[in-house]
Amino acid sequence: MNSSRTAEFGGHFPEFAAGLNREGFTVLMIDLRGHGQSGNARFTFGITERRDVIAAVNWLKRRGYQSKAIGVIGVSMGASTAIGATAEDSDIGALVTDSAYAEVYPVMQQNWSNISRLPNIFLPSTMMFGSWFTGYDLTLSKPVNEIGKIAPRPVLIIHSKSDPFTPVNQAYVLKSANPRSIYWETSATKHAESYNTNPQTYIRKVSDFFNQNLK
Repeated sequence: MNSSRTAEFGGHFPEFAAGLNREGFTVLMIDLRGHGQSGNARFTFGITERRDVIAAVNWLKRRGYQSKAIGVIGVSMGASTAIGATAEDSDIGALVTDSAYAEVYPVMQQNWSNISRLPNIFLPSTMMFGSWFTGYDLTLSKPVNEIGKIAPRPVLIIHSKSDPFTPVNQAYVLKSANPRSIYWETSATKHAESYNTNPQTYIRKVSDFFNQNLK
């Protein structure tokens, strides 16, 4: 949320992509709707944004990339978006999530006052207006209900045990909903900062996972 293909990982997302490229992967980086260089759009916390991921997969297939040879990695809201996209699109061969939420509303409740500078009493009405504006019940953004549908395709869940924005228990819930997924817990002290804590280890973990699981 409020990030982009260049701004993520504190501005190091292109550096991470270059690392994957050196490992032999072709990398397509996208901005979700309402982010980066994409057109303006209202957030739906992954409900509609997943279509952008699926569209990117279709774009790759039209250029000759094969079904199950395409992996997806998403961070934070992008990770939860990617869960929905992978659950819906069987052509995605493997998924990596970093700092994903299992359900958006508890995370909003925890962070609402710090983000909005308003008391929590205003959150339900704000979410209600957001639902009116978008046409979607935003509280229904619950990747935990979708991650199990990805099996038997492989999933790597990355999360920091000290994530101050999306608590680590959200990752535990996702792991429980897809017991076959692989879980890697890091020591990053900021949200979505696992890469910056140890870039080489992060690149190795992700590249090894994709090498082992993409056809």
